[in-house]
Amino acid sequence: MAARRKEHNLTTAAIEAAGGQGEKRLKASHDGKLMYKWKRELIKTIAQVNFCHISLRYNAKNVAVGYDLIGRESNIVAVKNFFGYLSETIERMVAAEVGGNHRDHLSRYAHSFRLGVADRLKERLKERHEEKLREQERAAREANAANRHPGAATGNALVVVLRDFARQEEDLNHDLRFGYAPGTTAARRAKSEADHAAAMAARKLKIAELRASDPTITEELAQWMAAGWTRERAEEMLRPAKPETEAQRRRREEKDARYWERADRRAWNESCKIDHRAFASGRRAAEEIGLDTQVGRNSAKRLG
Repeated sequence: MAARRKEHNLTTAAIEAAGGQGEKRLKASHDGKLMYKWKRELIKTIAQVNFCHISLRYNAKNVAVGYDLIGRESNIVAVKNFFGYLSETIERMVAAEVGGNHRDHLSRYAHSFRLGVADRLKERLKERHEEKLREQERAAREANAANRHPGAATGNALVVVLRDFARQEEDLNHDLRFGYAPGTTAARRAKSEADHAAAMAARKLKIAELRASDPTITEELAQWMAAGWTRERAEEMLRPAKPETEAQRRRREEKDARYWERADRRAWNESCKIDHRAFASGRRAAEEIGLDTQVGRNSAKRLG
C-alpha cells in the first residue's frame, strides 16, 4: 500500500506540474482520546510519512482529546485507516501477551509493551519512508538526466522527485493551517534564503575590504567588524578570558553537579514508569506487524 500511496502522490504532483488540477487539500478533525504517549507518537509518525500535518487538541486537563489533519484527502484517509489498523493490531498483541483479563490490559507491563511496539513501529515507518524517498529520487534523477540527453525523444516530461513533493506538501499544508494563500510559505522561505545569501556575500566582501585596508586586521577580527562591531569592541571580545579563580571553579562545578543531579533524577523517575522487559518484548513483537496488510479491511473507509 505504501508504494501505491507514493505513486498516487507522484501522479498528483505531475498533474499539477503540468498545470492541471490535482487532488484537493483539506483540514479534517477527529475526536478520540489520545491520552497515551504511544498513540500520540505513533499517529504523528504516520501523518509525517503520508505528507500530512497533524495538530493534537487538548482539553483543560491537558489530555489529548483529538487531532486535526491537513493534507490531500486520500492521504488523510490513509492516516486514519493506518492508525486504526495499527492501534487495533497492538491491542490484539497486548491481549495475547498478558491474557484476557481487562485489568491486566491496564497494567504497567501492558502499557510498557504498547510503548515498545509503537517505538519500533515508528522506526520502521521512518526507515521505509526514507528508503522509498532515496530510491525514487535516484530513479528520478537518472530518468531526468536521460530525458535531457540530446538523443532523447522530444516531449518527455521531467519526472517529479518525491522528496521535493514532500517539501512542497509541507509548505502547502502550512499555508492552509494559517490561512495563507497557496505558495506563501514557499515564497517566504525562498526570499529568506535569497536575503541570507546576499547578506553572506556582502559580509564576505566587507571582510575582504577590511583586510585589504589594514594588514593588522586578522580574519577573525574582520568577521566581527563586518558583522557591525567596532574594532575596539571586536578586539575586546576576542581577548582571552581571565583565568578562572578557585572560587569560580568551585561554584561552576557545584552548579553543574546540581543540574546533572536533577537531570538524572528526572531520567530515573521516567525510567521507573516503564517495565523495560515489557518494552523490549514489545519492540520484538513489532517486527511481526505487516505495514501493508490493512488494505483489504480498511481501504473502504472514507472521511465522514
